[in-house]
Amino acid sequence: MPPGESRKWEDRELPCYVTSFLTVAILGVGLSAKPDLTLETWAHHKALDRLQEKDLAAAGQVPREL
Repeated sequence: MPPGESRKWEDRELPCYVTSFLTVAILGVGLSAKPDLTLETWAHHKALDRLQEKDLAAAGQVPREL
């Protein structure tokens, strides 16, 4: 190839680049939007629920059911 001349793209390159970009974009959005299902988060919510029930019981109110 002479200097200063750009190479010709092969037929497989454009679909490969487009598919790779879309894969990264979909994974980036999908993985960042997934719910938080860690054990620590579940335990934290349970502890907050128990504290709320304890506070309501101390105030003489009946806790509401979810």
